[in-house]
Amino acid sequence: MRRKAKAELGTFSASAIDLFASALGAFIIITVVLFPYFPNLSPDPLKAIIEQLREDKQGLEAQVADLNDQNSALTDQNNSLQGQVAAQATTIQQQQGQITTANAQAASAQQAANQAQANAQALANAANDKDRQIADLQGQLDGAAFIGIEPEHDNIQIVIDYSGSTLDYIQQIDSAVELIVDRLNVQEDALRITTYALTPTGPQFTYWPNSNGFQSPLTATSKNSAVSFVVNRNIDPQAGTPTFEVMSRVISGSEPSSIILITDGVPTGVNSEADMAAKISSFTASNAGRHQVNIIAIGEFIEEDIASSIVPLATQNGGVLVALP
Repeated sequence: MRRKAKAELGTFSASAIDLFASALGAFIIITVVLFPYFPNLSPDPLKAIIEQLREDKQGLEAQVADLNDQNSALTDQNNSLQGQVAAQATTIQQQQGQITTANAQAASAQQAANQAQANAQALANAANDKDRQIADLQGQLDGAAFIGIEPEHDNIQIVIDYSGSTLDYIQQIDSAVELIVDRLNVQEDALRITTYALTPTGPQFTYWPNSNGFQSPLTATSKNSAVSFVVNRNIDPQAGTPTFEVMSRVISGSEPSSIILITDGVPTGVNSEADMAAKISSFTASNAGRHQVNIIAIGEFIEEDIASSIVPLATQNGGVLVALP
């Protein structure tokens, strides 16, 4: 039994030796193969690497120092710029304050200018009003505006109602004619007088100086002649009032003129306000704005409804109606 155990132990020992020998051989082979590379692991190459790393570190440190210097310079520059910005902001605020003040002053100046312009316009309007007042007063001195009528033309036609009812108002008619004639401009104005009445034989018309033209220039003699023509009248107490017939006649073939119609009654043949309106409309269409028509109403007829409806004869033809009691 013991010999068999020894034999087993010897077999194991030989195998172990063989294994170790093989490992040693492999180690020797690997050593031989790697032997050329062993010099690279010497201290000299490592030292060179270390030196290179140190140089790189120094370069990096130098770059870091440069960057720090640049950063410091930029920081200083930034601080300076921020100071400039703050100063500029202060300046801008001051300038904005000045601009606001200047705008306020400009607005105030503009308001003052507008007020001055308004005052100037008001003064100009007042001056124009004064001019108109002067012109009106001058017209009263030179023309027929004394009774509220302002003639638009230098040619003046006085048309006088010689119906029977006017016998009650002879004085008013004569006074009105005298005032109108007296105040006409002898150099600029021209005059014609027409009288009318409706007799049993038909409408009757008389004229001064004649039926076709005007008297111009006017002289003291011609003015006296015109007034005498009116004063030395011959009125039929039964005569009627053919107003629209005479008005159609005086605008026919005449140069543009200012007509002053003196009458005291409702035109003959007019029976209603509608009839009056129709006749006025027809006359206005025929006139077509060539002649200004003014009316001097004498007596009390203007208080009658039909008579008062004659007012548009004046207003529709550029004139006015003036009532004389």
